[in-house]
Amino acid sequence: MRAGGSLSSMAALGLMILTACDAPRPPGEASADAACTPISGQEAATWLTRARTAVGIERYSGSVLHLSGDLIGALSEQSDRPYSPFILSNAPTERWLSLATGEERSGQRTATRGIATSATTAYAVRDGTAGTSTMTHIFSFPTRALNPWTVLLDWSADPSVRVGERCVYRGYPRVVLTRDAGGREARLFLDEKTAFPVKLDRFEPNYLWGDAHVEYVYATWWRIGPGAYLPVSSTELLEGELASSLSVFPGGAALVPADSAPTFPDLPVADAPPNVALRNYAGSMEVPDTVRVADDIFLLRAPFYTETVALVGDTVYLFDATTGEQRAQQDSIWIGKLFPGAHPVAVVVTDLAWPHIAGMRFWVASGATIVSHANSRTFLQRVVDHTWRVPDRLEERRGSVTFRFRPIEAKADFAGGALSITPIDGVASEGALIAFLPGSRYLWASDFIQGTDPSLYMSDVYAAVGRAGWTPQRVAAEHLGLTAWSVIENVIEEGNGGGR
Repeated sequence: MRAGGSLSSMAALGLMILTACDAPRPPGEASADAACTPISGQEAATWLTRARTAVGIERYSGSVLHLSGDLIGALSEQSDRPYSPFILSNAPTERWLSLATGEERSGQRTATRGIATSATTAYAVRDGTAGTSTMTHIFSFPTRALNPWTVLLDWSADPSVRVGERCVYRGYPRVVLTRDAGGREARLFLDEKTAFPVKLDRFEPNYLWGDAHVEYVYATWWRIGPGAYLPVSSTELLEGELASSLSVFPGGAALVPADSAPTFPDLPVADAPPNVALRNYAGSMEVPDTVRVADDIFLLRAPFYTETVALVGDTVYLFDATTGEQRAQQDSIWIGKLFPGAHPVAVVVTDLAWPHIAGMRFWVASGATIVSHANSRTFLQRVVDHTWRVPDRLEERRGSVTFRFRPIEAKADFAGGALSITPIDGVASEGALIAFLPGSRYLWASDFIQGTDPSLYMSDVYAAVGRAGWTPQRVAAEHLGLTAWSVIENVIEEGNGGGR
């Protein structure tokens, strides 16, 4: 939910990890007035030409579209609940779209640094050259769809586009074009009267929800020049909820000669990063290593997230299942090495931040018991019940899977007191848990001690430890290595707590 603890440092991440609801609806059925009938005998190229002409692309085909606006993102992983309303980030954005090539630049005006996107790939631009990377693709490529001009250019370059059907959307009939997007159907809604683009509708891979239904809605068009128009608001809805929005108000866009725009670097010819990178969590492919805490307690440490695994009695307890199935598979391999033999597994879900629970489906499919705050059950059940159109392990075993859930409402002991778990229940940590292994005097602080700087999270954990009567000697957390508890005590006792 916090993934590092700084709201400002996480603004970019907030666009990657987004809101979601229950099972996705078919494209084109996103609103109550959606009603579709097939269309035959019409050419997609004709409709795309009409659309390009309507917004002004044809008239200014040798120019560059320059826009300045506000990019808003829903920071689901920063918020205190896994469901909306989320914290919203608001950052200025400046972009240049070459109408000749379809390439879009954002960042600095010079060619030395920034981001460039083509129809399939995002590039990091440094020192005047462009290179591909999965991370750049994850963070930057999805926002390309917020500009309907780039969408029209991308669709116009694809000869496979077809006219699909006529649908009522937002109260009026729209002509729907279809194309393949990485094995997933994408649909572009054009107004039947004017051919203006109204919505791009598609499924996108999502690290927590599998394939999520995403709509990019273009609304409240305005004139940016003779015969040229742009929407004030381009809004991304994921499963019907706000995910991001690009606002470009009058005066924020203009068409300029190509020689007045930033230099567009030569983009290398390269295959797009795997489509699964879209909406994937950045740490989902990280491989953990181990740090011994005690004979039967280990940290599973990785660059993005650390977890704890412990053998308590005959049961292996994994404290949090982060980032996705690939990480969970790596954790499973380590558990087999560290604790050979057959052991039941319990996964302690200490809070509901999306990156913290993305590996849970793997463990449910593997027969593990999920231990979490009683308030977590509804959301975790929703994650388990959600259908993945591209099957993960849980989907493949759906018919034989049972969701075993152990709720925690107050301090609870396991294995005769060898493990104790309690809610933190501070104002900044409602619904979250911490765990204590008294034999080693080791505290797992979830994500609620993120370093040795004072924070309200830290104060909440310190108070919960006191209420539980625990006496830790060492502590670790998802973003905190093994640390002496006395360090935390000193911070609290110096009275520096209170900031988040």
